[in-house]
Amino acid sequence: MFSLIVCTVDRTTPLERLLRSLALQSDRAFEIVLVDQNQDDRLQALVESFGKIMPIVHVKAARGLSLARNKGLSVARGDFIAFPDDDCHYPRTLIEQVRKRFACVPDIDVLTGRTTDTDGKDSLGTFLEQDSQIDRWNVWRCGNSNTVFVRRSVIAAGLRFNEELGVGAASPFQSGEETAFLLDAMAKGSRGRFYRDIVVYHDQVGETDALRARKYARGFGRILALYDYPTAYLARSLVRPALRAALGLASLNLRLARYKMLWALGVYEGYTGKL
Repeated sequence: MFSLIVCTVDRTTPLERLLRSLALQSDRAFEIVLVDQNQDDRLQALVESFGKIMPIVHVKAARGLSLARNKGLSVARGDFIAFPDDDCHYPRTLIEQVRKRFACVPDIDVLTGRTTDTDGKDSLGTFLEQDSQIDRWNVWRCGNSNTVFVRRSVIAAGLRFNEELGVGAASPFQSGEETAFLLDAMAKGSRGRFYRDIVVYHDQVGETDALRARKYARGFGRILALYDYPTAYLARSLVRPALRAALGLASLNLRLARYKMLWALGVYEGYTGKL
């Protein structure tokens, strides 16, 4: 069985779309662990409606994505575990596909893939151009939490999300939790592999606000510090956006210049802890 840990706050319509996509799965051997971070009962009608056709474990948690996912892990019963966001949705055969892939690669503990929009265009990032073993250098392009699938043995070994990281964390580091999760899995001896044909649908997010980018960049910088990435890697991560910012200024693209400069500043803040 799969356990699909869905953490949700302030959303109902996107969550309903996700639940509808799960109800249509060709492989129905799964449970939904719905970790509800709302302070009201806005999800009750959805839980009652979809709970008639799919098993839903509905639990409450305080805000903080990593904290909520860990709450979900504490009650999940599946042999395989996934972490779909409340605003993504699954292609009809995804669970069936992932189950078959795990069966074909018994030595792999973690599978990842891509997020795309329904037209097939990559969303939420850029990804490797070919299937690959996951390592500390390519992990940034091996998917995001929507496309992480793990065997229960990985969780049984003590793997959890770092609650200092991620959206809603009680810290300035508002990203990086999925990368830390994968790096910790590998540190515990798990093997992970990225597959381009594993796809989860997620709408394009549009142009990101520069101040929000700074918060996310702090998470990236924090990962570089926590996992002892070399200073040369940090330097490249600072120089590239700074150069893009300079190009933006030269072409009078002030929005781009501001975005890239705040990204570089956020990386520095996250790495050094000087906020």
